[in-house]
Amino acid sequence: MFFTDIIGQENIKNILRENIDSGRIAHAQLFEGKSGYGTLTLAIAYARYLNCENRHNGEACGVCKSCYAMNTLEHPNLHFVFPSNKTKKAEMMYNDGSSTSKVVSDSYISYWRKLILSKKGYITEQEWYKTIGIGDVSKNVSGIIGRADAKALKEKLIYKSIGKGYKVIIIWLPERMNIEASNTLLKEFEEPSEMTVYLFVSENSSAIIPTVLSRTQQINIPPIKDEDIKYYLQKNKLDDNLFYQSQGDINIINSIIDKKENNENFSFLPIFQNLMRCCYTDNYLKLIDWSNDFSTLNREEIKSFFYNSMRILRSCYITNIGLKKLSVIYPEEKLFIKNFAPYINDKNIENLISIFEKCFLDISRNGNSKVVMSHFALTVCKHISSKSIRK
Repeated sequence: MFFTDIIGQENIKNILRENIDSGRIAHAQLFEGKSGYGTLTLAIAYARYLNCENRHNGEACGVCKSCYAMNTLEHPNLHFVFPSNKTKKAEMMYNDGSSTSKVVSDSYISYWRKLILSKKGYITEQEWYKTIGIGDVSKNVSGIIGRADAKALKEKLIYKSIGKGYKVIIIWLPERMNIEASNTLLKEFEEPSEMTVYLFVSENSSAIIPTVLSRTQQINIPPIKDEDIKYYLQKNKLDDNLFYQSQGDINIINSIIDKKENNENFSFLPIFQNLMRCCYTDNYLKLIDWSNDFSTLNREEIKSFFYNSMRILRSCYITNIGLKKLSVIYPEEKLFIKNFAPYINDKNIENLISIFEKCFLDISRNGNSKVVMSHFALTVCKHISSKSIRK
């Protein structure tokens, strides 16, 4: 990946370029933001630019030995660490055929490279787990970065970087690193070998073990700007209406497109409408059914639901106070927002947004979907029910 492969994020790219060009290279950097903002792509582009032998005009040359190796992500100085777990696909790759072999990132490196290159780094945790066969994030099945990974990385760090370049270790989703792995690598993070750079790519830095987090220089990656999302849609001849659902996240757009191509037309709006109707009528039995159905959604569907639900709530509130022109409303939402706006006001808007944000955070931290969503639905009901509104 090159910096030009990154959608938007011009300010971040300029900062990263300037840091390298001026020699201000922090030994441990944390890129934090949603995967669809381009965090992993930025890290890989940074690694390419850092080791390019002939970079110019703010971009890697693309033809030197280093760039040639980066084209397939097989550069000898580039190492990846990412969440994994034992699956049949990993067992097929064991050299000795033993079912007791330790699974590490390198067990899946061929799958990793293929996925990263095909998606230009815009991948989701769920996509990765599906690729290696360890299940769906929404069902509390996830990977870890364990002690075996840490020991494997330490063995690689014994050797110096090849040539004049930096040794770059990209750790994707360090929040999945357990305590044993963190303790094993802590000294390496604190006092790295010469010409060694760690790039942490995280969606939730608050879940990273504090002793690791404190060793990093943090770079917050924001949502992609509206104009860059619109340009991306136009350039790729995609439906302009996807802009309203994207929330600055390319992975949400890709997820919607993939589902349409597979005739799986996921729409968050009916789910949101059903929740509001159940809450307004105080129908607790249907709320439990709703939460059970919701828990079957995958991570990207959950993200789309929460992002867009909060946008609809804000649009309802803005419409209610007479500032409709300032809201972003998807065409199919117009009638619902017009009818529902009177029920979102100064008394409940802040609490509702807070409830949605907290629930999404709990889900992203692998909370039990059924338990979390049941509590969420009942809590929302307190602020939407006809009884509470009449009060």
